[in-house]
Amino acid sequence: MSEEKYTGYRGSTLDWLKNQGLKVWDEIEVTKAGSSLKGVILPRNELAETDFISLKLSTGYNIGFNPRETYRIKKIGRFEGRYHVPKVNVTQKPELPFVPILGCGGTIASRLDYQTGGTIPALTPEELFSSFPEIAELARVETRLLFDIFSENITF
Repeated sequence: MSEEKYTGYRGSTLDWLKNQGLKVWDEIEVTKAGSSLKGVILPRNELAETDFISLKLSTGYNIGFNPRETYRIKKIGRFEGRYHVPKVNVTQKPELPFVPILGCGGTIASRLDYQTGGTIPALTPEELFSSFPEIAELARVETRLLFDIFSENITF
């Protein structure tokens, strides 16, 4: 199996995942002492503590559990992590003021890179607009990507 299926996991935690037949993005139910939680196994930063499996719960919160403790694990399904925001079709109203959304990278248009723990560019201006299509009620929007650069790299 490809190591990409275990992004950020190593050592005994990686061995545990493989022995359980689990991979990153698998949806599981974890039960211990009569209590259970369902979540999706998240990729981890490769520099993070090795003794925990990270889960994204349906509430949006992340939790971790130590696989060396005794749990009952049940695989429920699979969720493919996607970082692409789907495009929305918005009817522009010509009577509204024109507002361009210019993309130049930076924090707002970034996502976490689980390999490094840093951020990488993720959102184009169009994806940013698609995330908040209700802005079309206030203005005619045109999107344009000028460049992809982090704020710490911007100079005169």
